[in-house]
Amino acid sequence: MNILLVITDNTGLQYHRQISPHVVLDSITGGNAINVTSTGNFDMYPDDKLKEQQIVIFLRAISMTRKSAEVVKRCHKNGCKVILDIDDYWNLPSDHGMFRYRPPFFEINTIEAIEAVDMVTTTTKFFGKIIKPFNRNVRVLANCIDMEQNQWKSDKEQSESVRFGWVGGVWHKEDIALMEDSFNYLYSDNSVQNYNICLGGWNDNPEYRSIELMMAANGRARDKYLRISGTDYNNYGMIYDYIDVALVPLRNNLFNNCKSPLKMLEAAAKGCAVIASEVQPYNVFPTNTYYAVPTWDNKKGWYKAIKHLNKEKRMREDYANNLKEYVAKEYDAKEWALTRYQVYLDLLK
Repeated sequence: MNILLVITDNTGLQYHRQISPHVVLDSITGGNAINVTSTGNFDMYPDDKLKEQQIVIFLRAISMTRKSAEVVKRCHKNGCKVILDIDDYWNLPSDHGMFRYRPPFFEINTIEAIEAVDMVTTTTKFFGKIIKPFNRNVRVLANCIDMEQNQWKSDKEQSESVRFGWVGGVWHKEDIALMEDSFNYLYSDNSVQNYNICLGGWNDNPEYRSIELMMAANGRARDKYLRISGTDYNNYGMIYDYIDVALVPLRNNLFNNCKSPLKMLEAAAKGCAVIASEVQPYNVFPTNTYYAVPTWDNKKGWYKAIKHLNKEKRMREDYANNLKEYVAKEYDAKEWALTRYQVYLDLLK
């Protein structure tokens, strides 16, 4: 089976949705059942090479100039099936950091791509239902963590304090804002000792500076706040070596509801307990796998959760162990790679 991945960037998105799952797929199929190649510029990819492929896989978009149908037609002419993999809802809320930077016709380009392809793959059943009116051939291929990679096998750095940390990309300022009041309550409570609040993934830009102001309460946190620098997608898992409890805030809107529970999987892989917003996609996890903060309790909910878990070591351990066990069962990278292989075989029938 010859597969062509159209990889147009070099971020965690490409790592989790294109690179890592196909490395696992190649491994479990013995290294000779599939042949995966890639291109960064499909328009320049020659037809004589395209004829050798059986499946072409695009990520999130095919054409940003309303030519998705033409691109798919070219693939079909050369004997290829086409998959669009999409992990984010195309209608960004107006307060999302990327909203004003959207390319022209962003939404319609995405919908036209979904409609044109032979199959759409996505991360969750919830998002699959959103996609299905535009293309009935939707298959769920969950995000997973490849535990064979070194970044997920590194050891925890020891600390006398309990480290509560958020790890994430640049466009999450509005989600972090859910915890801002709680951080102020926390830093004002002298009865809470031996803890740190960590920002994982720091880069010196306006977005992270705004996030840091909230997490450090405009400097009031003093030595309670720690900054952990960002790194590339092959090493970012090691950030969790400096965190004991992962903070996973998420606003409750349709855009966020369509996301995958990747933060839960990362935390599980590194043995962290989790405090998370009680919203889709996290509220499908069993109640004993994470400490849930209800949407109506953001003002003090994160403060109460941090204070409670800071004091209760056994509870932290139980949450971490239960989450690890659940993720190992439901999000095993090798099992999902077998599902992926069957999805590809079904497409080629």
